[in-house]
Amino acid sequence: MTAKEEKIISVFMKDHRLLFEELYAEFYDHIASSYEARADKSQDINAHLKQVLKDFGGEDGMKKIVWGRHKAYARAYRKIVFSHFKTYFRWPLLMTTLLISILIFQLTQVFQPYWVIFYTLIATTGYSFFFGVRDMILYRKSCKALKLPYKSSLKNEAIGYPVIWGSFLINIFSAMNMRELVASHFDTHGHLIIAVTVVLSTLYMVYFLAAEKAYKSEHKLKVELI
Repeated sequence: MTAKEEKIISVFMKDHRLLFEELYAEFYDHIASSYEARADKSQDINAHLKQVLKDFGGEDGMKKIVWGRHKAYARAYRKIVFSHFKTYFRWPLLMTTLLISILIFQLTQVFQPYWVIFYTLIATTGYSFFFGVRDMILYRKSCKALKLPYKSSLKNEAIGYPVIWGSFLINIFSAMNMRELVASHFDTHGHLIIAVTVVLSTLYMVYFLAAEKAYKSEHKLKVELI
């Protein structure tokens, strides 16, 4: 395949918003291999791309396939996170989970529970946001230095978003129960709210640790085209 043909494929990829590393690599390999294996060797790359688009069901069909692959990769990456998450409920990492839970609970006995939860979430969210942005910038710089046609990875999106949403939802829960969480003395309902908040915060912290492990891992997924 000539450099000109590779450039035409690259433009085709950009036109169809295949701007994530995983999607770009998969569709590029599919198109390049099908072009090299074409029965009619007189067919040029432009004609082949039109045929590929037709085989995918036109513009609408292409969008559906791209979105399907997008979701497939997201599910696969979340499965990796969940596999790490489960290890924190098995020995020996179960001790880490118990220690996190005990630490959060003990802090709620010394300080107002609302602020313990609030600062715990701020710290973990701030940490993940800072390093997430840093890694995203480094990733973009690396892609630019290597003159790659994409600037993003589905891995960053699939792993990072649940961390942000988890923090957001627990903060909403804490805000809705602020009266109980800032009280000087707790009734039965107040103690229940604290227990639920401690459990949710522990699960969030454990997910955060699992997500960090998954993000740093070198899994290279390949979801075959349908």
